[in-house]
Amino acid sequence: MKPALALMAMLVTWIPVWGQQGAPPPPKILGMGVEIVSDTQGVDFTPYIRKLLATLERHAEAVMPESARMGETGILYTTVQIDPNGRLGTSDPVLERKSGKKDLDDNATIAIHASSPFDPLPSQFRGPYLKLRLVFMYNRVQLHAH
Repeated sequence: MKPALALMAMLVTWIPVWGQQGAPPPPKILGMGVEIVSDTQGVDFTPYIRKLLATLERHAEAVMPESARMGETGILYTTVQIDPNGRLGTSDPVLERKSGKKDLDDNATIAIHASSPFDPLPSQFRGPYLKLRLVFMYNRVQLHAH
């Protein structure tokens, strides 16, 4: 075997393939975060927020720009107000901090509109709306608290 082919064969056998035991998980293009900005009135929004984030991620992934799939990075912050019936406020979303890349900003905005209306807010909540700050992180390392 030629030296170059032998080296390539060694590399192929040493590089783990996604999904194999011991291989790292595939990189995640989109990470999300959320902060509840308005008064929760003591209502636990954890299940609601989990479902909302899953819906947003699903819609964002469906229209993910090629630049993000190729590794383009960016972080943007946006706020939304969700009324008791799950509808967005008329001026939502509001981009508080853009990523600096129009295609990433557009992806977040499209995902939010495609996800609306959201589920109705929990019936225990009596406020006029729930205000959230959403963070869209494209190709960024996610840190998790333990």
